[in-house]
Amino acid sequence: MVNEVRRALGDDPRASQYLRTVHGFGYAFCGDATASQLVASVSAFLLCEGRAHLLQEGESMIGRAVGVLVRLANPSVSRFHARITLRQGEIWLEDLGSKNGTYVNGEAIRTVRLSGDELLDFGGVVATLTLRSAAATDSLKIDIRDVKRRIAEQTSIF
Repeated sequence: MVNEVRRALGDDPRASQYLRTVHGFGYAFCGDATASQLVASVSAFLLCEGRAHLLQEGESMIGRAVGVLVRLANPSVSRFHARITLRQGEIWLEDLGSKNGTYVNGEAIRTVRLSGDELLDFGGVVATLTLRSAAATDSLKIDIRDVKRRIAEQTSIF
């Protein structure tokens, strides 16, 4: 988890600005903190393999490669499998020439605009995309059990 937090913050463990190691105890935040509201550009979550991945404005890569936002260790997933792009309220999903394909609600895609609450499949790894309105991002909460239940209803794998 600490590595994921550091990656999200862009924090180098050797020259940390935000998170420091407290030997024999654990980790601690360092630096200055200010209270602020969540940026309105946060607009979607991708639930995949029991984890919720926050998707923000811009491009989010999905695959097996180190450094992608949504890393899936399954061998059926290509190193750089797909890209989700969020721009001005629109969400696009693009397959990056993956070997086993990218599917939206059971249909193979190359590039498609997503409307939210779709069932996605990255080479056999099932995910659910959930959109959030700008108003909903002020108090951002995910009920993982609800999303898992929705995936189970649609795929019967859980």
